[in-house]
Order: sequence, then C-alpha cells, then structure tokens
Amino acid sequence: MSLIVIDPGHGGDDPGALGYRNAEARKADPACALIAPTEANLNTMASHLLAGELARSGQAGQLTRMEDVENPSAPGRASMANHKNADLFVSIHHNSAESLTAHGFEALVCRDRGAAFDLAGEICKAVFRRFEAQERGLTVRGVKIRPGLAVLRLTKMPAVLIECGFISNPFEAEFLGFPEIQQELSGLLAETIDEWLRGRPL
Repeated sequence: MSLIVIDPGHGGDDPGALGYRNAEARKADPACALIAPTEANLNTMASHLLAGELARSGQAGQLTRMEDVENPSAPGRASMANHKNADLFVSIHHNSAESLTAHGFEALVCRDRGAAFDLAGEICKAVFRRFEAQERGLTVRGVKIRPGLAVLRLTKMPAVLIECGFISNPFEAEFLGFPEIQQELSGLLAETIDEWLRGRPL
C-alpha cells in the first residue's frame, strides 16, 4: 500500500476561481451571494472522491485539508506530505481564464523528466481516451511544466497538480458540475495512479 497525499487547492478565505455562474452574477451585483460551487468547493469534493476511489484500489489517500474552512499555505501543504513521507502528492484544482472559450484538462509538474512527468503523461492519456477521444465534454491540453509552483517544487516525492478543466467556460463548468462526472473522473485518476504505483520499480 502506498500513501498518496491529496491536496484540495484553495479553501478557507480563498475560494479560487469563482466559476462562470458566480462571475456572471457578480457582474450584475458585486455584493450578491455565490450561487454555484467555487473552485475550492469542487476541489474539496473531487479530492474526497479521489481518496475514496484510491481506498477501493488498496491505496491510502490523505487530504491536506478536509473542509473549505481551511487554507494551508502552499509550503505547508508540501511540508505535510514530506513529514508523512508520502509516496505521491496530487493537488486537485479547477482552472479559469479571462476567455470564456478556454477549455481542457491539464496535468502540471515541476520538470520535464522523472517520475512525476511520467505519471502526468499517463493521466493525460487516460483522460484523452475516456473523454476527448469519445467526444464526451473534456479535451486534454497535456502536461505543463510549472517549476515555480511551491507544492510541486518543495515536495520530496513525485508531485502532480491536476487542473480538471475550466470552470470559467460555461459548457465545461456545467459538465464538471455534474456529480457523476466528478465521480467518473476521480475513478479514472485513481485507476491510473494505482496502476502507475504498482508498476514502479521498488
């Protein structure tokens, strides 16, 4: 059994991306209450689902935060994984852009070689086969190199940051808002991670 630290991005006083519906509502009334899940909400839900799916695969998943009231610092999240001597760190996010047409799934890593880069590639291939190749609502933007991200740079184990899609895009926001889609995507991530961990040399 391997230990995977799962990091739901943002949280607490940082909602992350507001999402298309919230952003449109705030344009009309900047003081209005949020009417749809924020990125932090979606990250939390997806991370709990991923932990459950990993447990069913015989792996152990532990979250850096359990609810949206918490917002550990990026170095703190990496430190938690290092302290627990985790085998893998996976940070879950949902993307946003000024353009409403930006779309697609991404996997971010610190460098263009090594274990994390290999896993990110396997994840992107799995999402492509399940979703893009079957024209099922998600396209794949591929693996992106982000050496400046603290949760990727400061972790001592392979670390991947997942951008599940753009909730600034009205179509992708609606697609990712379906619980059954989040469940399917989490199951696919868990399956890919489990196969990768079991295939790694000891």
